[in-house]
Amino acid sequence: MSQVSAAQMQEQLEQAFGREQSSAEAMIARMAMKLAHVSCDQFLRAFALAAAETFKLDFFMIGLVNPFSNITRSICHVVDGELAPNFTYGLDGTPCARVIDSACCAYPNGVAELFPRDRFLEDNGIEGYVGVNLLSSEGVPLGLVVGLSRTPMDNENSLAAVLEHFSARAAAALESTQQLERYSWAANEASDGIWDWDIVTGGATISKRIQTILGYKKGRGPYDLEQIERAIHPDDLKGHKEALNRHIGEQTPYNVKFRLKTVEGDYRWFRSRGKAMRNDQGRAVRMVGCFSDIHDFIDDTPAA
Repeated sequence: MSQVSAAQMQEQLEQAFGREQSSAEAMIARMAMKLAHVSCDQFLRAFALAAAETFKLDFFMIGLVNPFSNITRSICHVVDGELAPNFTYGLDGTPCARVIDSACCAYPNGVAELFPRDRFLEDNGIEGYVGVNLLSSEGVPLGLVVGLSRTPMDNENSLAAVLEHFSARAAAALESTQQLERYSWAANEASDGIWDWDIVTGGATISKRIQTILGYKKGRGPYDLEQIERAIHPDDLKGHKEALNRHIGEQTPYNVKFRLKTVEGDYRWFRSRGKAMRNDQGRAVRMVGCFSDIHDFIDDTPAA
C-alpha cells in the first residue's frame, strides 16, 4: 500500500475544508432566504425555528444573560421543532459560561461528560453543543444563542458559522425587544428617567437622565437599582421595599415617593412607579418603571 505524501494529505485537507466552507455558505444562504422578510419583532422566534429545522437540532435557545449574577433567562426556546416554555438557569459549570467568555464554543460530541455539573445536558442526553454570544450595541455581553443535539454533530462548524453570521441581527433584535417592552409601558408616563429590572437575572438599567438630575457628571452616579436603593433616604427605604415586594408577590400597585441623595449630599424628592411583567405561570420575571422629579411640588419643611 503506497503511503500518502504530505502534498496529497494537504490537498485532501484543503478539499475537505473547501467542502465544509461551501456547506456553511449554503446553510447561510438557505437561512437568509427564510429570514429575509421577517420583521425585527418576529426575528428571534423565526431564527430559532429556522436554525433548529435546518440543522435538525433537538434544542435551540436564545437567552438574555446577566454576566454579574451568572444567570440566563431564555427569550425563545425550541424543543423538537416546537416552541417551548422559557426557563432560567445558572451559568456556573456550563458550556454557556464559556460562550460568554469566548464568543463561540463548539463541542461536536461528549459535551455532557465535559461539563458534568450541567444537569440539563445529562438529563436530556445531549451530545453536541454549539453556542455563540450576543453583544449589545455598546459591546457588552447581552445574551447567547445555543444549538444542542442528542446525537454527535458532524456539522458543528457550519452551525457555528451560521450562528456567528446572524449574531449581530439577533443581538439587535434582542436589544430592540428589551427597549420596546421598556418604553411601551413608560411612554404614557410623565417621567424623568426609566428603569428596567430583570427580576430573574438581577440585571438592571437606569436611564442616564436620573444621574443628571442628581447632579452627577456623565458616567457617574447610580447606574442600577441596587445603587438607587443605597441613595434612598433611610427613612424612605422600608416603604419602597415593602411596596416593591407587595407588587411582585400580590400584584398591588407600585407607586411610592422617596428622597434620593444628590451629588452635593442633600436629598431630592422623586416618585417611582412600575409594573411587573409575568410569565405564563404568573411569576414576575421583569419590571419596568419610571422616576418623576416631584421635589418642587413637595413641601417637606418641618412645622414650626
